Amino acid sequence: MNDLKKIRLYTGLAALLLLGTGCVSSQQAVPPEDFPLKPLPGAEQPASVEQEGRQAASLQLTQEGREYLRSGRLEEAMSKFQKAISLVSSNPYAYYYLGEARYRRQEYHQSLPLLERAELFLLRDSVWLSRVHALRGKNYEALSRFEEAKGQYQQALAEDPNNPEAQEGIQRLQNPEGVQ
Repeated sequence: MNDLKKIRLYTGLAALLLLGTGCVSSQQAVPPEDFPLKPLPGAEQPASVEQEGRQAASLQLTQEGREYLRSGRLEEAMSKFQKAISLVSSNPYAYYYLGEARYRRQEYHQSLPLLERAELFLLRDSVWLSRVHALRGKNYEALSRFEEAKGQYQQALAEDPNNPEAQEGIQRLQNPEGVQ
């Protein structure tokens, strides 16, 4: 298959992915692994067909990684997210989910810089930004840095008052028996 056909295939797959996930209502509590992946920052006018193909492929790899993450296959998920980042270094979703995989592996210090990168590219998306803050809060909580965790959960709620992970985090920190 020549490069142009591959690019068109990846673009089509990305369009299907975006259309299929774009039907989720923002009023529902949606688990983070089900949040729709939006076009990548700067993707409004790709510089070339090649760049458009790379963006589509990066989103597709991120989606595949989310599926591995959902099934607990962390190594495979991390590999997909790293490949997605190697294709498009501004893919915030790949950074977010790689950070989540590191969190699940209890690699909290490695998760935090990935979430910082995700945040840089998600500044205009309050729902995703809220998820970044909530996951950062969970990392800080796991590191027993409770004040920083509380601050992150509060920032998450400021971005999205309906964020269940942030609400639960605040409740855990307010209940001394919930913090271990």
